[in-house]
Formats: sequence, structure tokens, C-alpha cells
Amino acid sequence: MRAVVRQPAARRAAVRSMRALAVRETGQAGWTLIEMVIVTTIFGLMMAMGLPMMSGMLANGRVRTAVDSLQDGLGIAQAEALRRSAPTELIVLDGDPVRSNVAAGAQASGGNWMVRVPADATRGLASADFVRGSAAADPGNAATIQNRAGAIGVAFASNGRVLSSTGGVYAPITAPVVFHVTAQGADRPMCVYVTIGGSLKTCDPQLASGDFRACQPALSAADCPAGGGG
Repeated sequence: MRAVVRQPAARRAAVRSMRALAVRETGQAGWTLIEMVIVTTIFGLMMAMGLPMMSGMLANGRVRTAVDSLQDGLGIAQAEALRRSAPTELIVLDGDPVRSNVAAGAQASGGNWMVRVPADATRGLASADFVRGSAAADPGNAATIQNRAGAIGVAFASNGRVLSSTGGVYAPITAPVVFHVTAQGADRPMCVYVTIGGSLKTCDPQLASGDFRACQPALSAADCPAGGGG
């Protein structure tokens, strides 16, 4: 009869530990149902809190993009007036800002802008001349540009004067022309304005007076509201 050799208890325990470690390393041990439910719940809560914040950031980004574009458009109108020695205007509209739509009327608010030289028979210009236009990349999700003065154009004369423009009739402005820019879901509206002297400026209506980026005191809270994003 062969003798049975019994392993020491410490060795047997070490063997069992090594086997258990091998099971874990080969991935045979998995998540329990309770652990999976907890992780899924935490992930859902994080998504629920993060999505509104991300949505607001994207909306504020659309506002800033529209502000930059509008300021560029006003600069183009100024430069074109000097180049042509003729009044050149910028209007806000919802229609397509293209040459075929150059005769469109100005709107009080819209997502697009267009620069044009209005018709002037005294200068031999029988119809308006298209200069430049900018349309929102996503019209259904665009920022809104509101001319606080209403459905009029802002025009620049060749001598640098800033004029209001309504159907080819010009009048010198007596207060800054203000464009309020916001977007659905945005909480940081901004304003672009043209001073009586022809300077182009942007400002944040939510900043306190004294900050160089603030709208006040140059503009009142009525001129550039701090809300309006919806």
C-alpha cells in the first residue's frame, strides 16, 4: 500500500489563493446585478446633469459666432462706402442674403444679414447692388439678430457719417444703433452697436458697469437686455 503524503495546511491555502487569483485574471469573475444597476444609475445621473450644461454652452457659442459675423458685416459696409463714395447699408433679414434677393426689405429681427448699395438714380444705380451676405449654417438652430431700432438698415456714408436707412431715405442717427444677439437656450446674449461717430463695438449686458466688456453706461438696460435667450 502506498503512503499518502499530506501537504502542509499553509501550502494548501497558498494553492487555493493562486487558483482564485487565476480565476479573476482570466475574467471568469463578473459584475453582480446590483453593481451593474448602481453604475448604470450613476452614469444616467451624470448624463442628465451634463447635457443641459453642454446645450447652453453650444447656444452661447452660436451667439458669439453671430456677433463676430455681424461685426464683420458692419466693417464691410463701412469699407465699401469709402471705396464707392456711396452710402452702403447693412440690413437684417430671415430670407436668403444673396444677389437675387438684393431688393429684400429690412426686418427688425432675423438670422442673416446682407450688405448692399441701395439704388440711387442720381448716381446711375437703377437697382440695389449686392455686396456681401451671411446666412446661418443651421437656420433651424440659428442665433437671432434684433435691430433695436426696428425694421431699418444702418448705412455708412462716404464721409464716415452713420445713417438710418428706410427705403432709400437716409437720416443721421442720434443714438447708437444696437443689434441684440441671442439664441434659443443661450444665457449670455450680447450686443453689437454702432456709435454716432461710426465706431463698431460689442458688449455683454450681464457684466457690471465699469468692466470694459460691459454695455453700460454706453447703452442702457433697455437698449441691450440681459435676457432673451428663451
